[in-house]
Amino acid sequence: MTFSTLFGQGSLLLGMILSAACSKDESVRPAAEAVIASVNTVQNVTIGAYDVAFQGVSYGNNTTTYTYSIRRTGPAKANGLSHWIVALPNGCTQAVTFKSVVAATLDGKAYNSLAGSEGRGAGCTNAVGANILKFDNLPSSVSDGAAHTFTFTLNGTYQVGNASSWVKFGNNCQQGQVQGPSCEAPGSGTLPSGDQ
Repeated sequence: MTFSTLFGQGSLLLGMILSAACSKDESVRPAAEAVIASVNTVQNVTIGAYDVAFQGVSYGNNTTTYTYSIRRTGPAKANGLSHWIVALPNGCTQAVTFKSVVAATLDGKAYNSLAGSEGRGAGCTNAVGANILKFDNLPSSVSDGAAHTFTFTLNGTYQVGNASSWVKFGNNCQQGQVQGPSCEAPGSGTLPSGDQ
């Protein structure tokens, strides 16, 4: 057998192996999609007249910053956003409370009108738990239909998981699920893999 014949048969065999590996076998695809679906959590959600979109998380010197974009999608009349609330996780090894919040911004500027409780008579009182971060007394400019960027920074390093969120607009207080602080594995107090 000559080299060219042997080489030709080797190329054919290699082609068959690659073809099988790159097969569009539909029976393999659902398993891959299931893995991707299990990794993804809520990215954005419409809560009443507002879209709340999680933009990501970043880690600093023992801090965690969560970034969101919020935009009014319903009609302007009677839908002014007065406050936005995110639930903080309970039961973490390193407690996560309103006191853990070290900074917050609205459209890139420091935002100091924050609260750790809903208060009374604001419409969300019965729905909201005790461990929250509330962006209170929001300016009317956040209700203009444009996307506005909200960030908050926690002291400590936390994971991302599903969190309850409430928007108070007009006479409405509505709840949805967003991505937010979590103490899910590997748990709070540790850096995510790759950041250590």
